[in-house]
Amino acid sequence: MDPLTLATVGESSMGGALKEGGTFAAHYRVVSSEADGGRRWVSFSSSTGFGGAALTFYEFGEDGRKLHETTHALENTSMVFVHDMLVSEHYYIVLLGPIDFDPKKFATQYVLSKCSIAECLVYDRNKPARVVLAPRPGRPSGKVLAPRSLPTDPCFAFHHVNAFEVRPGP
Repeated sequence: MDPLTLATVGESSMGGALKEGGTFAAHYRVVSSEADGGRRWVSFSSSTGFGGAALTFYEFGEDGRKLHETTHALENTSMVFVHDMLVSEHYYIVLLGPIDFDPKKFATQYVLSKCSIAECLVYDRNKPARVVLAPRPGRPSGKVLAPRSLPTDPCFAFHHVNAFEVRPGP
């Protein structure tokens, strides 16, 4: 997109940083709390297939250079519907709502253009939501953290505002 006229220029692979056919999610974050005082542009993409679901996170420097690309498989997840994310000092954070895919509706209605793909998603209030914390690589603290998945009450959120980490007291 042209920054002055907002005219569409075309698709970009970010200077070859994205794989062919790669996508970005709807929202990104600009992280300005880096140790060197710089900012990073953080985005993600999701993939769903017969082998399971995964999220890939990207971090770019202010010069547009890709600094990190990290893929995290989502255990016990066959379909993912994530629209937004959060970033803290050590984690990428996503909320996985209890959303299931209705393959019957997909095969009998969506492929015949009788419903949208969103109408093939089903909210299951009997399943927990999960907060997924995926470690960010190359952190100045040097901490190497494991991924975490925290179950919570069934919920779904489309947009998020902020994330931070509480440091333990003395």
